[in-house]
Amino acid sequence: MEVAARNQTSDSNLQIFEISMTYQKRGGEKLPEEKPKLGILMLSKKYLDIKGIVEQIYEEIGRKDFTVTQNNECDLFNLQKSAIIGEGIGIFGEIDQKICEKLSIKYPLSYCELDCETLFAKASQQKSFNPLPKYPAIIEDITLVLPPNSSYDQVIETIKKSGKNISHIEYLGLYQNFLSLRLYFQSSEKTLTGEEVKVIRNKILKTLELIGIFLKS
Repeated sequence: MEVAARNQTSDSNLQIFEISMTYQKRGGEKLPEEKPKLGILMLSKKYLDIKGIVEQIYEEIGRKDFTVTQNNECDLFNLQKSAIIGEGIGIFGEIDQKICEKLSIKYPLSYCELDCETLFAKASQQKSFNPLPKYPAIIEDITLVLPPNSSYDQVIETIKKSGKNISHIEYLGLYQNFLSLRLYFQSSEKTLTGEEVKVIRNKILKTLELIGIFLKS
């Protein structure tokens, strides 16, 4: 982070990474635990940018089990804009604004740290490809009003679980507590009608309302 602070005037889009050994104390042991870890720091980038990098790493090494849970412990990060990866693999998110201000960093700062041994333990060289869809998608944009403690991942997970035939969800933007998304409604069996899409969309919105998330009127 000090590197980002020193170089922000010459490069506001600074992106750096490092792979090195880390040393952590072990209870009752004289020697620390050594683990190789990958750290990625991105200046002027936000939560979804660093998340996309982690997802790309998973894709490149052939892992299909990318899952995250809410970060409730590491206060290096903004707790609402960070996440824990899998079981002991790592963490990513936006650095807390107070830390950025303390270091005089003027831009958003995102960071991820990955345990290389755990990450590559289930890596695969096998590649799989999905056929191109036979039937076209119906695309709709929605803007949601988020409560203070909601997260992007919670919204996406809720939409995926409550709405079938959602082939893709695209992030459009976040302003204050308004999240804009583009939903792709698509079936592998037929072309969906407007009425069928309406039923799916209404079910999604009703499920979101149960957790305090509403469609912007």
